[in-house]
Amino acid sequence: MTLVRQWRSDCQDLSLTLVTKRNDPNYAQVTGHIPVDLARRFGIYCASKQISKSEGLEKAVETLLAQEPEFSAHETPKPPSTLTELVRNNYFALMNTGKISHSRLKDLAFGHKPTTTEIASIASNLDIPKELVAELCDRTFPTKEQAK
Repeated sequence: MTLVRQWRSDCQDLSLTLVTKRNDPNYAQVTGHIPVDLARRFGIYCASKQISKSEGLEKAVETLLAQEPEFSAHETPKPPSTLTELVRNNYFALMNTGKISHSRLKDLAFGHKPTTTEIASIASNLDIPKELVAELCDRTFPTKEQAK
């Protein structure tokens, strides 16, 4: 019986730490009806690109709006100033790659220092220079000499 209680406790702990777009105030649900064939092709496309349908829909809407100047984004996103901010801003993209475990990714999002391998993985998965990620890491976790 103790094992079952521990399992329930672990499940509750896990459910409290999972971050989803559904609970993120920066995301809104978009729904609609499209022809069955189009929905099927969209599902195949997303699967072939190894992205979620949500990510595919986001890319499709961005592409559509980019074609119309009055609907394109007017504000250029501010680049992250710390590694923690970079990880938080790209949490779902990094999570979907599966290269960094969910628990470790959560640690990084809450300010834990990454390993050299994790820095390389973040840079590779986000398609940004490794030097930039290392610079953000240095800014986030300055050495004693840098802090002076």
